This record gives sequence, structure tokens and C-alpha cells, in this order.
Amino acid sequence: MARLEELDLAALTAGPQPDMTSPHAVAAYLAGNVQRMTSPRYVRATRARLALLLDESAGRAMDEGHRRFLTMLEVVLQESGHPDPEPAARAVSDLLEGALVHTVSVRSRRVVVEELTRAVERLMR
Repeated sequence: MARLEELDLAALTAGPQPDMTSPHAVAAYLAGNVQRMTSPRYVRATRARLALLLDESAGRAMDEGHRRFLTMLEVVLQESGHPDPEPAARAVSDLLEGALVHTVSVRSRRVVVEELTRAVERLMR
């Protein structure tokens, strides 16, 4: 589990960090990370992590990792001035996870960063 989280973190920090006060920059950053996590370099780790979500024996570790990600999103949303960051962070997380699932499981599906950026941005308002 720790190795998968390391790979996720490597994917999340591979590019330049966004201006956390700009909702558009944060949304584009998150959408770009979904594209990166579904790229040939990271897709196997992404598939493994998604498979572990369904493994009851990994539940606690997956819950903890998810909580860390939600906390990070909440902080980002707070810094960008969102009035209610907790439910917005859950909605953004759900959207990003759904994009990951569909992209790694449906061969014809690709991440269109601009479209995903707009969807994330709408949830961040």
C-alpha cells in the first residue's frame, strides 16, 4: 500500500505546483494529474489502487489514504476561498476517481484535460 501511495504522490507532484489561490489553476492541475495517473508510466499503479478499493482487507489503509487526499483538497479549496470546502472536496474527489475508473477500464476513454478542468472548476464554485 505504501508503495502505491508513493507512486500516487509522485504523479501528483511531477509537475509544477499551481497557484493555490486560483480555482482554474487548481482545477487544471487536478485534471492534469488524472491524465498523468492514467498515462503508461502510472496506469498500472492506478489500476492496482482502484482494485484495492474493492478489497475488504485493504479497507482501513484505503480509507486513510482517501482521508489524506480529501484533507489536501479541503485545504486547497479553503486557500482558494471556497465557502464550504468539505462537501466540495468530496464532490471533486468523486469526479476525479470516476474519471480514473472510466479511463483505465474503458479502452476508448481518454482524459480530455480541458473538459475535466471545467467540470472540476464547476464543483469548486
